[in-house]
Amino acid sequence: MAHFRFQRDIRDHADSSRVETWRALWIGLAGLIMMASGGWSRAAADETKPKNAGGTPFSPEAIDFFEARVRPILVNRCIKCHGPEKQSSNLRLDSREAVLKGGNSGPSLVPAKPEESLLIQAVAQTHEELKMPPGGKLPEPSVAIITQWVALGAPWSATASKGAASSRIEGHDPPTPHWSLQPLVSPSVPQVKDRNWAGTAVDAFILARLEAAGLTPSARADKRTLIRRATIDLWGIPPSAEEIDAFELDSTPDAFARVVDRLLASPRYGERWGRHWLDVARYADTKGYVFVQDRNYPYAYTYRDYVIRAFNSDLPYDQFIVQQLAADQLPRGDDARMLAAMGFLTVGRRFLLDQNEIIDDRIDVVSRGLLGLTVTCARCHDHKFDPIPSEDYYSLYGVFASSIEPAELPLLQKVEPGPAFADYERKLHAAKKARDDFLAERRDEIQGDLTARFSVYLKAAYDLDLDGVAAGWTNAPAPTNSTRGDSEA
Repeated sequence: MAHFRFQRDIRDHADSSRVETWRALWIGLAGLIMMASGGWSRAAADETKPKNAGGTPFSPEAIDFFEARVRPILVNRCIKCHGPEKQSSNLRLDSREAVLKGGNSGPSLVPAKPEESLLIQAVAQTHEELKMPPGGKLPEPSVAIITQWVALGAPWSATASKGAASSRIEGHDPPTPHWSLQPLVSPSVPQVKDRNWAGTAVDAFILARLEAAGLTPSARADKRTLIRRATIDLWGIPPSAEEIDAFELDSTPDAFARVVDRLLASPRYGERWGRHWLDVARYADTKGYVFVQDRNYPYAYTYRDYVIRAFNSDLPYDQFIVQQLAADQLPRGDDARMLAAMGFLTVGRRFLLDQNEIIDDRIDVVSRGLLGLTVTCARCHDHKFDPIPSEDYYSLYGVFASSIEPAELPLLQKVEPGPAFADYERKLHAAKKARDDFLAERRDEIQGDLTARFSVYLKAAYDLDLDGVAAGWTNAPAPTNSTRGDSEA
């Protein structure tokens, strides 16, 4: 039986090189992050940070203001003419050093003095000669942002100081480390003053932050509150009165640990926490707007049950992800239930059965759910600030377009022969026969109608002179009896 199978050998795809480029991009970016986090000393990093007039690095708030408010304006309205590719009037605006140096007219700005800065006079268009940008004056909010930036001393981030020349996408800034692409690390447990309070490594991290802020932990919760918190967190419902009483009477040191183990061992745990992943997977049991087939996914529940089972069995996360992307390519023995994992891709909207929209939705759920990135903008254009070109989007598109979703879903569990199964097969055979007989009857009816009316349709086409209409003869004369000849017969 055919499954929804991925073509794992992407060399068979026309755009396989772009798929490899996509993979290499993420691996290379992760490597750069690792090098930056482990290979540079803090002192060396501080040396690369731009500094204000007092010789101290700019505050994080000032850098955030530059990154979020100023840098997009420079990229969108200035770098094209004053960047690595082109330097009108010998002026570059892609690094703080270049901005301070200026161009033919002298320094572009004076830190902390916007009224004396040539850049402000140009963008506000108060200068007699210089009025920038050439395409028209910037909106007043943008002018105010640049003025505030200069008043702050023109803060600039170390990342932006590297210049736009290293950008993956031409004309845009280089990519910055994204949280979802940073490597996992095992940090050392911090030292705390109150070692008796920190029972676990997690406690040590919490206590270290509290001590750094001059705070002390809250008082320990009573046992009734503790079991209510744990049960509601893990099950989504409060504990019963009997469970509360039993916990309060249990004076053993591991009483709470056994409560947690009991809660985690219950199917209710997977039902409670699996729903959060189902939100990521945009789970639904209907297809949205479709009009020529059933709108329901009658077997969507099998994916829901797979997610709940994965949580309850503590399935490792890497296996959890791989199964949802390529369960049909994995060895599974006699247990076919793993195939339900591919509902992650298939239980989505069907967009009037438009294949382009269906594939776009699958690219979106993979990239947004697993990478923490919205990639589908690249369907129409390269991302402006992320290293995601359209070529990579369509490489992924090719992978999904060359995959096959079976019309008849595979059987996930063996069915034991018996009276109930025999009755089911009999009814299924009867329903299929009724469907096939109906389609055959309708097909014969349509063919007979076309055969009987064929001459009528030809005569109507001749009378309407459809050939003339198709050729653009808007004033073609209507046929007369004298020109029709024997066609009237």
